[in-house]
Amino acid sequence: MIGPALQSAGVPVLLITAVYPPRHGGSGRWFEDLYARLGSTVVAAGPSDDPVADAVHDVASPIAVERVFFPPPGTGLIRPSSALDYMRCYRDLRRIVCRDRVAAVHAGCVLPEGLLGAALAARFRLPLTVYVHGEEVRGAALGRELNALARLTFRRASRIVANTQNTASLLDKYWELQSEKVCVLHPGVDASRFVPAPRNPASRAALGWGDRPVVLTVGRLQARKGQDVLIRAMPAIRQSVPDVLYAVVGAGDYEATLRSLAEECGVADAVLFHGAVAEDTMLAAHQQCDLFALPNRDVESNTEGFGIVLLEAAACRKPTVCGTAGGTGEAIEDGATGVRMDCEDPSAVASEIVSLLTNPGRSNAMGYAGRKRVERRFDWPTRVEVARSLFDMGPGASPAELAIV
Repeated sequence: MIGPALQSAGVPVLLITAVYPPRHGGSGRWFEDLYARLGSTVVAAGPSDDPVADAVHDVASPIAVERVFFPPPGTGLIRPSSALDYMRCYRDLRRIVCRDRVAAVHAGCVLPEGLLGAALAARFRLPLTVYVHGEEVRGAALGRELNALARLTFRRASRIVANTQNTASLLDKYWELQSEKVCVLHPGVDASRFVPAPRNPASRAALGWGDRPVVLTVGRLQARKGQDVLIRAMPAIRQSVPDVLYAVVGAGDYEATLRSLAEECGVADAVLFHGAVAEDTMLAAHQQCDLFALPNRDVESNTEGFGIVLLEAAACRKPTVCGTAGGTGEAIEDGATGVRMDCEDPSAVASEIVSLLTNPGRSNAMGYAGRKRVERRFDWPTRVEVARSLFDMGPGASPAELAIV
């Protein structure tokens, strides 16, 4: 039984995750918010690029955090240097397990965290829970070696937690996993922090927005997030909403491409790149924008697992537009809290955004519906109770017994 480990302060769960605050990433925020509320957890987390920020964060954390260097993403065990990375990380994790008398291991991703967790579970006879987010489970796309290592991890896991029903379906399609092993646990949002706020000229001035209507995207700058689609849509949007501004929050290797694209499309003056920002600035952006857009699409095997930012926008009573790829259909209610559409076509995206920006009645109705849905299903008190009921069940519990919403 995994549950007692979450309830007894003396017998913690070890959460292994390469992505964890202050490093930016939706899964890292999800884990911190969830496990801080569950308690009795020690986190083995990957470092960010700022050791000082890590130290400040970890001192203030309500649960124990220890920074561990993980093998680089996409590496296996065949190359000697990669195998050495795994051995060093396993050694650090093994020390934590022995020191804290860990009773269960939760791995934040299949590779490398899940493989390391599988080794610990085998060595110490511990139950292993592995989280799956969607983009990492498209079978052969991983390559032969990583495919084999992922299969080994799944075989060792006592439970596999998918972030959406869409991810669970991918596990069935590509891996034919036993249904009794797989359950769904949606991410949540702090609805007491992400709250609606009135239009604030000072906040908008600080963001560099002024009084312009603003479409906001928050997320890593990468092709699957679709920032390029919205940039291509901006000329058409400007024909109907001339002073519109596209605010892009996030960092990534795709930034230079996006900046060049904005120049090519003649909309550089209407696209503002904020880069990676502090949590308070991100909150202000959510509260002060007019519309939130995540025009995501599949890029090869890379997909949007859920879209936590869609919940954050909804909690701030903002209408949302997102792509049909991945699990976004579980983050929004299409037609009620936002619009889910094929985002491969910039002209279609432009048309929908113009419709929402020029129809405040429709936009406000979606914003109010989104806030209500967050309060009902995705606020942390609800999510934590679902997680507790899930983790309190033994690995053999049937899917019908497991909480999935």
